[in-house]
Amino acid sequence: MDRIGDEKMMVSKAVLTATCFCLALVASTGQARGEKPPEIIELRAHGVPAGLSNNVRGMSDLRVVEAFQRHHPLIKPVPPTGLALPGARAMDVVPLMQIAGDIAPEVLYLSFRSTDTYIRNKFL
Repeated sequence: MDRIGDEKMMVSKAVLTATCFCLALVASTGQARGEKPPEIIELRAHGVPAGLSNNVRGMSDLRVVEAFQRHHPLIKPVPPTGLALPGARAMDVVPLMQIAGDIAPEVLYLSFRSTDTYIRNKFL
């Protein structure tokens, strides 16, 4: 290499080193002040798979949750638990019972016909 090429390489290395130092300094300032690292938020949401699945829909649901977690690492989606009722009307009754029992998920699934009930009762 010629002298000008060597100087450009040295300047590039110096800039890269300074940039890395500045980034490390900025990253450590929160810890130096005694700030806690951000907490992971558990988001109870309808439709989050409860575990492993052996069918295509279940596996695709798991992949969607994994992709969400890659983009939002501080949010951990978890399936809602706490109440299960048998029968065809359970989909309409269970969310209301969960709200009444203070165990409702943060994200609910509502059909269009049930939204009026939730609005009249000031749940939405």
